[in-house]
Amino acid sequence: MTEGSDFGVLRFACEGSGTMLGASLTAPASTTQSALSNGFMVGCWGLAALSFGEWLNGHAGPGILLAVGVELALGLGFFQTRRVSVELETAG
Repeated sequence: MTEGSDFGVLRFACEGSGTMLGASLTAPASTTQSALSNGFMVGCWGLAALSFGEWLNGHAGPGILLAVGVELALGLGFFQTRRVSVELETAG
């Protein structure tokens, strides 16, 4: 595969994920929405751990730490949103 086709696959995956998560934001709270949120959160934290491991092993440069920070922030954002929605469900 050429570099251009790799970018196309990555762009397609990002657009698909964004569409899926954007559509779930407007849906009423459900187990499907919770599963999407949990899956994305675990995926972000897994990618952060793998990326940090690659940096520790010397397979990636210091620029990967920016990606690790973004992945951790996204995972924490989804965790915070999940926690707040659970609190609202139990209060209401």
